[in-house]
Amino acid sequence: MEDKLKQIKEIIESRTKTSHKGENGKLLIVGGSPDYVGAPALCGFAALRCGIDLVTIATQKEVGFSINSMSPELIVKKFEKYDNEAVSKITQLAESFDVALIGNGLGKKNIGFAKDVIESICKKYPNKKLVIDADGIEAFKKCKIKSTKNIIITPHKREFEYLADLKGKNNEIRKEADSFVKNFDGVVVIKGNHDLIAQKNKIEENRTGNAGMTAGGTGDVLAGIIAAFYCFCDDSFMCACAGTQLSGKAGDMAFMQCSYGLSAIDIIENIHQRLFFRQTKTSCSNELYV
Repeated sequence: MEDKLKQIKEIIESRTKTSHKGENGKLLIVGGSPDYVGAPALCGFAALRCGIDLVTIATQKEVGFSINSMSPELIVKKFEKYDNEAVSKITQLAESFDVALIGNGLGKKNIGFAKDVIESICKKYPNKKLVIDADGIEAFKKCKIKSTKNIIITPHKREFEYLADLKGKNNEIRKEADSFVKNFDGVVVIKGNHDLIAQKNKIEENRTGNAGMTAGGTGDVLAGIIAAFYCFCDDSFMCACAGTQLSGKAGDMAFMQCSYGLSAIDIIENIHQRLFFRQTKTSCSNELYV
């Protein structure tokens, strides 16, 4: 797992001095609703801390202005409502982005909309890289799409049980994950005490992280990290493994600072420290990795 994070870091730092804005990662986030304004913003903040150039959030108008007030760094495309017109415009918008992250903060009322967005993007751009999280997971289960090879889906245990039709059964998750990816060409990240990352014929386990990371919003942070890495690298399994590793390491740093009072924002503020710097053994000062 550690070697995958190191490889991603090397890819991020390989950018040329003559590169321009937008050439080092462009992420589109489709999410947010009046009850969950912060979710897509947390995804965006986490992604920016991973080194990508641009994050654009496609959301409802009232949600969008709230996100604007949080940060001038997040670009927000606003829609009056989540309808067919919004699906069409978001699909067109997706063409110019490396990755689309779909689902964070949409809420149960907008699952049908998320389904339409996923199906529309997959139909128009069969090779578009997608990360699907939160309410997008239920939407994905209802989708009819030809290929799942470029999709990373990030359920927690209960969401995975729904996705794989395991409710009410006594499940051994590692075994069920291995079984699920036999008929799923993408990558599944099952979040938990130990995250499981599975793709056909391979499975890894992430043991970083701590009990303080049950705080709301930490899943959005993880989704943002994985989506950012996927902007830099086409190896979806590597991105998912490295993303869970970094999220847990940043969470462990936040726990050292805040104990059980840590929040998703505390994890975000430690992402760049764990990714681009190292802590010395003799002090709390940081040194650049070289």
